[in-house]
Amino acid sequence: SPSLPSTTTDYTISGLTNFETYQVAVTAIFQPTYFIAVTTYDNTGTGITGANESDYSDEQSVAVGDPLDNQSDIVTSIPEPVVPFPNLPGEGCFIATAAYGYYSAPQVQSLRDFRDQFLLTNETGKTFVNWYYTHGPDAAQYIQKNTALKPLVRLLLYPLVIYSEFMTQTSFNTQLATVLLLATFLFFLVYLRITYKTNNTATLN
Repeated sequence: SPSLPSTTTDYTISGLTNFETYQVAVTAIFQPTYFIAVTTYDNTGTGITGANESDYSDEQSVAVGDPLDNQSDIVTSIPEPVVPFPNLPGEGCFIATAAYGYYSAPQVQSLRDFRDQFLLTNETGKTFVNWYYTHGPDAAQYIQKNTALKPLVRLLLYPLVIYSEFMTQTSFNTQLATVLLLATFLFFLVYLRITYKTNNTATLN
């Protein structure tokens, strides 16, 4: 962990590996500092007024008390290859970015959040992301050259966007309750179908 200068507000950490998870926290050191200059004064009552006071000494800084640490929350981040914006000819870009027209589109951000929180946290997901980064740029370039395909691609991506938003923006309890509700609904449909077929068979007999 590099040591940051006290006046630094932005800092770039270099030498990181793409798709590896890093945790970063910042610690601020607080310690009161006083600046002191000393003068001497002769109060014997002799001399002209003001002439019996010396010049001030050079100013000195004095730290008072023990330094206090104030550490920020730990932030988890995963570096990724830089995506050019605007995307230049011959350069790679994501399919969702090409479909929605710009990198910061909310739908694209939802897919990136799902990638960071779910895909890049396991080896299978990392393998898929690496495959996507290898083959995705060709598809994205094709979509950019054939703009009529963008509405269709957005339509195909819509279920993935909704699923990504649900998984990244809702609590675990909400996700669990939704899954149980869907399972109950499907069970009810199957039950109705079986009951319907059984009644029809009984009527025919």
